[in-house]
Amino acid sequence: MTRSAAALCLGAVSAAAETLYYTAHWRGMTAGIASIDFSDGGARLTLETTGFVGRLYKVKDVYTVNFNGSGCAEKSLMEAEEGKRREEIRVSYTGGKVASFHRDLVRKKDEVKEMPAPDCNYEVIAALRRLRGAPPEIGRSVEYPMANERKVARVKVEAQRIEWIRKAPTIRYEAHLMNNVLYRRSGHLHVWLTQDARRIPVRVRVRMPFYIGTVTLELSEAPPPS
Repeated sequence: MTRSAAALCLGAVSAAAETLYYTAHWRGMTAGIASIDFSDGGARLTLETTGFVGRLYKVKDVYTVNFNGSGCAEKSLMEAEEGKRREEIRVSYTGGKVASFHRDLVRKKDEVKEMPAPDCNYEVIAALRRLRGAPPEIGRSVEYPMANERKVARVKVEAQRIEWIRKAPTIRYEAHLMNNVLYRRSGHLHVWLTQDARRIPVRVRVRMPFYIGTVTLELSEAPPPS
């Protein structure tokens, strides 16, 4: 799994005051495990590769984000361990700007960036959290002001169709984050939410070019074994 796939999958999994567990699949293999602990004021997400994929390419990412009372992002921290890379990315989303501090812990190199932005911004988790609270009807779309450490953009999210997963109806959404909108990589991000009041994300899928492949997170009933 690549940084883009990991970050997008993590960002697409959002909940309210609960813990959700996921199993990651890549190229027909169980590739890793993920979890999210979500509260009213923020979230903590983890993603770790396991088994053969973990031996091939180790990923151990921890991402935390804080929201304000309106659900807008205030600050986030990505602590990433991916292959030989060790990085920390801190982002502030307040004061009409997005300010980031990117530290490469291996090369001992820092990068600072600041961009103008709307007063209320959503990073990927805050945006999907809002989607769960007020989803568009099937066939319609919404746009969210979103940002990460490198870009500010308006992102379109489409409610595409009903699909059945585990004998239950879900709605498939596509978030147009990729293809140089918020992320430079080519690909597609889909999220399946249950049709009940909780709107639980039961599946998240990032489809990238063939040389990277598709990463799918499937909801687990209990913490999957590491």
